[in-house]
Amino acid sequence: MINKLLTDKCPSYSSILAGIAKGKIVLDCNNNPRLALVYSYCVGGYCLLGTDVTDEHLKSFLEDKAFLEVKKTGVENFEFSTESKHIEKSIMRIFADKEINKELEYTFRKSTKITDSYYLPEEYRIVEVDKDLVSKEYENLDMILDRIVYSWHSFDDFYANSLAYIAVIDNEIVGVCFGSASYNNYLAVDIEVAKEHRKKNLATNLVKEFVNKSILLSKIAHWDCVESNVPSIKLAEKCDFSLIRQKPYYWFKL
Repeated sequence: MINKLLTDKCPSYSSILAGIAKGKIVLDCNNNPRLALVYSYCVGGYCLLGTDVTDEHLKSFLEDKAFLEVKKTGVENFEFSTESKHIEKSIMRIFADKEINKELEYTFRKSTKITDSYYLPEEYRIVEVDKDLVSKEYENLDMILDRIVYSWHSFDDFYANSLAYIAVIDNEIVGVCFGSASYNNYLAVDIEVAKEHRKKNLATNLVKEFVNKSILLSKIAHWDCVESNVPSIKLAEKCDFSLIRQKPYYWFKL
């Protein structure tokens, strides 16, 4: 019943709605849903997926169901995107009395191997996350474990559908490139490097390993970031990702 709401354009959210990855879902009805509000831990925001509905139906869904769930998390602002121009225009009309902020969200994809070599200081190692991860005595293990726990239903689901690489110095994890969701052949990228270890090519080396392993698994790396995250955009461009589209990302106070 939810197939009509799913789309390749946003694997971070479609994967959750399809039951592959883990997240929070609010439906307008369980039997034949026409609207779904989906939350992704790694994205840190919501996506409103749906078919064309009336303003009244959308308003009722948001105010009577969706916003109640959002408020339970303690946040003041509702941050969201949508894949439907119809829904986007409806929200602008329904909440015209609110101050609605927006910025562009960029989508990049990479379907070919990265062949460039990036210098990696000899004290660092790039390590693929495997099933022995938990048994290894890494410091800052939560940097990768939290992502797996909040993004996947189980460790087995993660290993079956995704992959990740970590940057390690001595025995400490200081960077991660993580597949936060998988839908069809698209694998959503989540990347972080600890502030004190940045500008040492850790991110580029993490991305290279992630992309090249993705291709071996017949997957395409999918990268979303907002326009204010300039370092993320520059990293995607440096690693020769292709810019697929730009669309608005909104937020307003509840």
